[in-house]
Amino acid sequence: MNKKRYTRRDFVKVSTLVTGGLMAGFSIPGLALPGERSLIRNADKDWIADLDTTQMNVFVKIAPNNKIVIQAPYPEIGQGIRTSLPLIIADEMDADWDMVLIEQAETNKEEFGSQ
Repeated sequence: MNKKRYTRRDFVKVSTLVTGGLMAGFSIPGLALPGERSLIRNADKDWIADLDTTQMNVFVKIAPNNKIVIQAPYPEIGQGIRTSLPLIIADEMDADWDMVLIEQAETNKEEFGSQ
């Protein structure tokens, strides 16, 4: 019985084909999963612009209609901060979670400090 031996070159060829196929599959419009607007709370920027807010500190603003805007100076990179932080703030302030919005803030060391 003759066993087929795979060389490193064969492995690289197959890996390249599989990776290229995955990249093509995920970049074709219509194949991507739709975003969860309920979890990405900064999808509607007009919601923020229309607020006349009272700023409690550099991170939290509260509008007269009880909407809460949280300023997050660092972007979401996999920790789930855009979901967990509004939940925690809403729980601590006894607010409705639908009234809490997280907004990407500028990274300003003088205003937000080093985090």
